[in-house]
Formats: sequence, C-alpha cells, structure tokens
Amino acid sequence: MGVKRVVKRTVGRVPGATDAVKGAWVAARQLGEWTVFAFSGPPAPTTAILLASSGRSGSTWLGDMLAAGPGVQQIFEPLDPRNSAVYRRLMDWPADVQDLLAQEALVEDYLRPWVGEMERVSNAFEALAVWWTVENRVALAQLAGREHYLIFYEWLPLRPGEEMAGLLRWLGLPENATPPHLLHRYSRMTSVKQRQSQERDVMTRLSAWQRELTPAERAMVLKWAERLEVPWYGANVLPSGVSGARGEA
Repeated sequence: MGVKRVVKRTVGRVPGATDAVKGAWVAARQLGEWTVFAFSGPPAPTTAILLASSGRSGSTWLGDMLAAGPGVQQIFEPLDPRNSAVYRRLMDWPADVQDLLAQEALVEDYLRPWVGEMERVSNAFEALAVWWTVENRVALAQLAGREHYLIFYEWLPLRPGEEMAGLLRWLGLPENATPPHLLHRYSRMTSVKQRQSQERDVMTRLSAWQRELTPAERAMVLKWAERLEVPWYGANVLPSGVSGARGEA
C-alpha cells in the first residue's frame, strides 16, 4: 500500500488527524524555506513577487511553477490566516456575508453601492458568490493604474507553456524556466477525488460548473459578477479577457 493511501486511511480513522497532518505539512514547508534562507539569506522585499488569488483558483500550481525558476524561492501562503496569528481574525470559512459587512473600511472604500443587496443574501451558495466577486473587485480596484500581470486560470491548463512563458518574460526570468513536467502536473492542493477522476479533457473539466450548477445558481453568480464589475465572466466557459501585463510600466 502506498504511503499516501496509508496516511489518508489513518487520517480518516483518527479524530482531529486531518488538522494535525495539515499543520505538520505547513511546518515542514516553513522549515524548508528557513533552511534555504540560512544558506542564501532572506530575500529582499524589493525582489518579492506577490501572488494574490481567490481560494481554489490554481495559485498553488502557479506558485510551484514560478518557484522552479532560477533564483526563485517560494514562501507558501504567508498571509493564510490559519498560518499567521496576525491575520487569524480574518479567517472565515465557510463564507458569511456579514463578515464582509462588519468591516467598516472595506464597506466604505469598496462595497457601499451594494450593501443593500448583500444584506439580503440568505444562503451559503450566494454568500460564496459574493465573497468571490468581492475578492476580485477589491483586488482589481487596488491594482488599477499599478503595474501587474493578470492571469486567468482557464487559460493556464489550456495552454500552460504559452501562459507561463508570457508571465516569466514579464518577470525578467527565462521563459523556459518551468520544467515541462510541472506544466501538466496536479497541484499539491488538488483533492484525491479530483486526482482520481477519469476526466482528462481540459474543456470538459473547465465547463463542469455549467453542468453542476442549476440555471438559477449560474445566473446568481454571473449577476454578482456583473454588479461588482468583474467584467470577464459570462455564460461562456472561457473568460473574455486574456492574460497579460496591466497598468503602468
């Protein structure tokens, strides 16, 4: 029996083991980062690349591909509330719209026009839709006019080599810095169920939301995207936008 299967079976039998394994995994990654820093020194803040994303959006996979480049050292999820006491007060899973509305500065700076609609959200699915659009709305607003590179997950699995080459060029790294095997490898955060799926066609996987959500749920998500001006998503599987550099050079 493989090691992963043994760990999975053991975790399923021991109460609280899942959290313990996750904690040990994070600690091991941090130890590896500290070991690298001990030899090469910590990276200068001016050389940092900030990778920001919503949860479950492919950011771990993208981060691993970036970290494979020469001279790039990954600091895994330093602002994850589960890993940082400073940010733990922001932890909210499952999503609750009231936790957004309780943040006065967030509301006044970004959400005031939609407070009424948000206050009427009454189910968990719509709350997730609101959180997703708010995360994207705030990020886009804060990046407006600033130099950044916007990458869409949907294009990444469809054309990983091309997408990574463009991003690496923008970062000043060799465009072939990502080893080919990483371009098609599952993220470490991909669930066992997803890894075992027999579906290998990328477009079929990307369109799963159209099959798994009801017409009412699809309309609800897209309506919130329209309200908060997240402009690239609609009824089509693929976004209307393309990855690339944005803002001032």
